[in-house]
Amino acid sequence: MLTVGGTGSNDGGAGMLEALGAVFYGRRGRINGIRARDLADITAIDISALDRRLFCTGFTVACDVTNPLTGNNGATFVYGPQKGADGAIIDRLENGMKNYAAKLAAISRDVSRVLGIGAGGGIPAPLVAILGARIIPGIDAVLDAAGFDRALTDADLVITGEGRIDSQSACGKAINGVAARAAARGVPVVAVAGQLGDGAEIMLRHGISDMYSLADTAPDIGYAIAHPAPLLHKTGAAICRDRYIHDDLRRNSR
Repeated sequence: MLTVGGTGSNDGGAGMLEALGAVFYGRRGRINGIRARDLADITAIDISALDRRLFCTGFTVACDVTNPLTGNNGATFVYGPQKGADGAIIDRLENGMKNYAAKLAAISRDVSRVLGIGAGGGIPAPLVAILGARIIPGIDAVLDAAGFDRALTDADLVITGEGRIDSQSACGKAINGVAARAAARGVPVVAVAGQLGDGAEIMLRHGISDMYSLADTAPDIGYAIAHPAPLLHKTGAAICRDRYIHDDLRRNSR
């Protein structure tokens, strides 16, 4: 099993594939030390030198997102800006990724629209296309190992969290997996985040009943980052007050 995510790369796994023995060719010949900026120049990929044992090994890729390799919701457009790429660079990287995906398809199969391939800058692409790896939600692997479903049996409330909740949180991230498991068993879920970003409200349609932001209880974001402990204590008290004390008052007033 390979766990993929949280990378600073956007090369579609080309660097990994080269390390395994693949050779990339461009208009000027062999491309050595391939990087994301080289993807647009690829004219052919030679995988004849890959260790044959790779093709006899079953690979599983665990990742937290469902983004495809290319497109508006793909690796480059969604995560490229987080890695320092601006508009012009984004366009070049996306064009390169499309070219790379086409060259992979020429020697294996097209995986550009497979959900999860965009994780980690596209690292799963050659694993799935060439080696037949399967992709599973990383959160499911973690929850199963932790016995999460058993813990839900006697649970009245689940509290989960993320550094920042925004529109991307619904794309297979941990918070989404926790909410889905709990919702399937009728257990309400509250999310605590460092910040609530644009589109955070989408999580209210994905099993989250309430969301709390540490930044909203701090003088500024710098304070929230430097002093999370008292803010978490304050937020925990707010969750109890909102969910239990207020609920009791409403029931008693009927």
